[in-house]
Amino acid sequence: MTVSDGSSGANILYQWQKSTDGGATYTDILYETNLIYKAAVISETTRFRRKTYSAVGSCTIFSNDIKVTLNDISPGSLDPTQSAIICFNSIPPMISNGATGEVAASSVGTITYQWQQSIDNSNWTDLTSGTLSHYTPTQAISQTTWFRRQGISTIGTLVCSNTTNAIRFLINETQVPSMIRKDIDDEYHNVFQVDNLWFNNTYCQSTTTTSTVFFVCQETTLFLLSVN
Repeated sequence: MTVSDGSSGANILYQWQKSTDGGATYTDILYETNLIYKAAVISETTRFRRKTYSAVGSCTIFSNDIKVTLNDISPGSLDPTQSAIICFNSIPPMISNGATGEVAASSVGTITYQWQQSIDNSNWTDLTSGTLSHYTPTQAISQTTWFRRQGISTIGTLVCSNTTNAIRFLINETQVPSMIRKDIDDEYHNVFQVDNLWFNNTYCQSTTTTSTVFFVCQETTLFLLSVN
């Protein structure tokens, strides 16, 4: 920050000041006594001005102040109890603030929303239909998925955003349908997935007995059948 047409000279001194109450009171900024001031990071709307005074005598004058408006954004929060275990290939329920959550807020900006989803809770994708404070999923999911809401505060061309906590929908993987294949050695394999670990149930047809035993996997239960 600079001040135009200010006094200068051997006996002229400077002190930069700031105010966080709208200019009602000002405090000196420690060690900022140069002609020019480079502002530090702020966490609230702040006004700045420069005091010019003489090393001899008691003459003091102040510049006009500069207001730096902070585009603050609180994204709000989502009630974490909305996280749930759901069935394979089903549509998650509506997600909202819930009983303990809050909407987004800004003291100066206009609030909008953008919902996002992720399958690893790290890489996020915007949902084109998710622009309200709540979100109703429309697509069935077949793997564990996280949802979160982005709060956006806009002042003119300045856009700032922050995100809520995430809501997780965990797939009940004991309900993942199996894949059945017949290998060239005439072995039947029934493969199903539980918590990303693979289990294989194998039957090799016997040439020495007349009984036949095999496994059948349905969406919820693994049955052992016997045919004599």
